[in-house]
Amino acid sequence: MATKIRFERSGMMSAAHLSEDDTDGTAFVFCAIPGGTPQFQVSRESRYATPVANAPQCETHKDFVRFVRERFANDA
Repeated sequence: MATKIRFERSGMMSAAHLSEDDTDGTAFVFCAIPGGTPQFQVSRESRYATPVANAPQCETHKDFVRFVRERFANDA
């Protein structure tokens, strides 16, 4: 099953909610815009986030969306 990705954006932050129905798994990726590096959290309530390995700095929400789709979508 493909990962479902839902994007949102606020003033200086872009976020992506990742979920899979078959495993009930969820995760959260966020990035400060402009110039932030994407961070990964297991859940939005988690107090800990880790930088996504080899992630580029994202200058715009469009950059962030492109990165998340390339890195986390498994549509194959």
